[in-house]
Amino acid sequence: IGSSVLNEVMKIIVQRPRPTLVSMVYEPRGLSFPSGHSQSTMAFAVGLAVVYWRLRGGRRRQVVLAFLALPFVVGFTRIYLGVHYPSDVLSGWCLGAAWVMLMDVWYERVDVRLTRSA
Repeated sequence: IGSSVLNEVMKIIVQRPRPTLVSMVYEPRGLSFPSGHSQSTMAFAVGLAVVYWRLRGGRRRQVVLAFLALPFVVGFTRIYLGVHYPSDVLSGWCLGAAWVMLMDVWYERVDVRLTRSA
């Protein structure tokens, strides 16, 4: 939810229109920067990767890399479809990953404080 709110705020601040250089397969609504699809899939994948990485199972690297492949596929299709500039997709990936990492750091600090006070 936080990543989606961040995406909408960034769209309002930047106000970048969709690309017109290539013909689009479909006519999307809304603004272009940052790519919401790229941002949400990166936030989802990084969130899964963080949770899975903390588990003590085998093959962690392979599973985390598989999780992270999804946002890259989604991002490249957004560019291929002509509905986003590459910088829109890159910023979506960065914002999605940064949001999850920020929430992870915040959660760790809150968890440490709660553990110390108990």
